[in-house]
Amino acid sequence: MRIERIAAFVAIAMVLPRVAPARASLLPDPSPTAFDAAPVLDRSPVGRGGALEVAIDVPRSAEALLAQRAIRDKEKKEEAKEMERAGEIKPKSPGKALLFSAVVPGSGQLYNGAKRGFVYMGVEALSWFAYFSFHKAGDDKEVEFERYADGHWDIDRLKAAVSDTTCPDPVPNQDDIERLEEFRDSNEQHYYEDIGKLDVYQCGWDNQANRDAYRDMRQESNRLLTNARRATTLAFINHIASAVDAFLLTKKYNKHLGQGIDLKFEMMADVRNPRGKITFTRRFF
Repeated sequence: MRIERIAAFVAIAMVLPRVAPARASLLPDPSPTAFDAAPVLDRSPVGRGGALEVAIDVPRSAEALLAQRAIRDKEKKEEAKEMERAGEIKPKSPGKALLFSAVVPGSGQLYNGAKRGFVYMGVEALSWFAYFSFHKAGDDKEVEFERYADGHWDIDRLKAAVSDTTCPDPVPNQDDIERLEEFRDSNEQHYYEDIGKLDVYQCGWDNQANRDAYRDMRQESNRLLTNARRATTLAFINHIASAVDAFLLTKKYNKHLGQGIDLKFEMMADVRNPRGKITFTRRFF
């Protein structure tokens, strides 16, 4: 009985390798679009039995489809980000920027996010500060020299000098005196100007030194008022320069947002079939 059992075991061991391929053929066929599987029978070197190995080969068509799908997903994400950025950052109006800076210098630059708008605002503030400072100082000096003239020049002294012929040349005539009296009543600016500037009225002063001091004070007042006018000129120029700069800055800002033609080059991530893509984009505002 022991010998018969041994003989039966040997017979089964010899028949089993022939049965293994038949079992392998019963496996279901893999999907041709996913992979190709080929069963391979490997016999044991000691002859104890068989082993089933399955070699999986992914076709190139499926690999290319996966790569293209990944690229398309990446492009869609990039396009979504670009649309989101375009919605957040909108073009600005050059006309508004020009108007803002024409009214308040520097505001058009700040409208575009440019910090140099503070420079224009600083120049504007400095100009008006200079104007009011110089104008007040000039007005104060004007009041000072008018009071000085009232104390050291007199029209009756001028008439007396003309009547007794003690007034040196040029001697004023009656028309000169009447015109000066008219200015005193209706045009003080010309009155105080003429008594110090014109030699024909020099005999109305108590002495030449006081006349010279008066002329110096009046000259200083005119210098201060001239500086005030220059400050207003600087303010006007600052308005024009700021408005033009804001207009050009806005045009440049919109251009960097996307005006013009954009060129974009991309490489397709396919090792077996690499290729590139060039995209032209034109945006208008």
